Amino acid sequence: MKKVSNFIFEHLVKKHGIEHCFFIPGGGAMHLNDALGHTEGLEYVCNHHEQACAIAQEGYYRASGKMCVTNVTTGPGGTNALTGVLGQWLDSIPAFYISGQIKASTHMSCCPELKLRQLGDQESDVIALVKPITKYAVTIFDPMMVKYEIDKAMYIAQNGRPGPVWIDVPLNVQGAIVDETQMKEFDPSEIEDTVDHELVDQQILQLVEKIKSAKAPVIYVGNGVRLAKRVEKFIKIAESLQIPVVTSISGSDIIWYDHPLCYGKPGICGDRIGNIMVQNSDLLIILGTRLGIRQVGYAYEKFATKAYKVMIDADADEMKKPTLKIDLQINANISEFLDKFEVAIKNFKTPGFEKFRIWGREIEKKIPSVLDDNPSEPGYINSYKFADKLFKHLQSGDCVVTANGTAYTSTFQIMQVPKGVRVFANQGCASMGYDLPAAIGAAVSKGYTGRTVCISGDGSIQMNIQELQTILNYNLPIKIFMFENDGYLAMKTTQKSFFEGRYTGTDSKSGIICPDMIKIAKAYGYPTFDICDEEVLDETIEKVLTMDGPVFCQIHMPPFQTLFPKAASFLDNSTGQMTSAPLEKMAPFMSDELQAECVFKD
Repeated sequence: MKKVSNFIFEHLVKKHGIEHCFFIPGGGAMHLNDALGHTEGLEYVCNHHEQACAIAQEGYYRASGKMCVTNVTTGPGGTNALTGVLGQWLDSIPAFYISGQIKASTHMSCCPELKLRQLGDQESDVIALVKPITKYAVTIFDPMMVKYEIDKAMYIAQNGRPGPVWIDVPLNVQGAIVDETQMKEFDPSEIEDTVDHELVDQQILQLVEKIKSAKAPVIYVGNGVRLAKRVEKFIKIAESLQIPVVTSISGSDIIWYDHPLCYGKPGICGDRIGNIMVQNSDLLIILGTRLGIRQVGYAYEKFATKAYKVMIDADADEMKKPTLKIDLQINANISEFLDKFEVAIKNFKTPGFEKFRIWGREIEKKIPSVLDDNPSEPGYINSYKFADKLFKHLQSGDCVVTANGTAYTSTFQIMQVPKGVRVFANQGCASMGYDLPAAIGAAVSKGYTGRTVCISGDGSIQMNIQELQTILNYNLPIKIFMFENDGYLAMKTTQKSFFEGRYTGTDSKSGIICPDMIKIAKAYGYPTFDICDEEVLDETIEKVLTMDGPVFCQIHMPPFQTLFPKAASFLDNSTGQMTSAPLEKMAPFMSDELQAECVFKD
């Protein structure tokens, strides 16, 4: 006989290999809290906000490829975690949540005929709240169903298109004593396999024929390949075919920058060469990326118009979006597809596509660099120059986590990722406050052998500033670089571009004042660096990266620094409507002569 709460965490450890739990205790989860704190083989991390617990779980998985869990209490404990859940839902990151709930006898479900807002203390119908942004969510009212629901949720989270799941456990179930040998078992065959495997086989043969006749093919690879644990196999296949590779932002560390087949990162905040290669392709193979609006651009009808588009995705609906026109839709798990595709091309003699690849390299040398597009200003540090230099100091085994906004744009546009370096941010939700907790999750996971680098901004860091203490609590050797640009630079840029410089809530003159972060970091107990001169960038980066333990470095950048290149959009003030240029024509615009050279002629 065993207490349910004890069984839950022992089962998670023994059957599912769970090693860590991010949590904040609460009365509605008191039995769960006690159990997770005393389960052999399980370590817990105490964050200071449930949103941080949720985001830390994402950072943990992204860095290691291993599942962990998040435990929250009822009411605000659950609602505080929702932003993290949304990010995992949109970016297809498997995650497991287990929440405490008030006892069943005071749960609103016991009187469904009444339109109550609340019955029990701090009660909220968390399952109703999370269902739209989880793959599976359930409240367990029967103690004998606990094993079944845990195993089912874990299976669903990691199979098909991955995503978060949520288990809600009332207090009376948490504390119940059960015979675990009599619990209901989960059988994975209960989950319907929606993939037509024979059709996939036929479509792979179609794809091989398309490759044979192509002159300018491009593989557009995303994080789905890493989620499928097929990175090495993908590289082997790409090298076998000798097809140029571009990456989604989430997949930007799949192929390293000096690999002969690496041709950049397309998208509205991507790089010029990546967009030029995609827009000139005659065959576009989209693998492990959903092609969201940031990737195809706001003028999505102009996306890769010359190309026959083949998309492989576990989620059939993603290939049917109104923003896409996919010619060959292969609904398959990436792992299955790559395993079968490797066999299909085993004796395939690749055309090599040398002319297209050489042309791409020649164009890459001619077009403006990111530093050309964003000149430095005296007395400040250009965020692009910082990111460029930072990645030159990194080595295999290091992991970089970025905030969104300027930290994200600057880093991902200019970075040259060395082989073996991990780098990530959340794309779909892209919430402020992602940086610190995601870096915590990465560092706790020990999913890599090198250093943990966190790039934040003075606006984003405020959203989860309390996690500076969590880092110190566990002595996590996270190297924090924070851009100080007097507020929200990305939004200042938007307001300058579209609203004639009428700033609202984006800097200290319009309502948002960020605190002196050096004083705050010192108050927490961090060793600090505070720099505004590009001449000391290299030596400061080296000092920060080689110091033991957590370090905080503030980087003063121009308050109105440009963030180029970017997709060009225009506001028609007479109609209030936006129009956008195609992705190959990024602002600042190149000369007509150079733009004309960016068209491949077979």
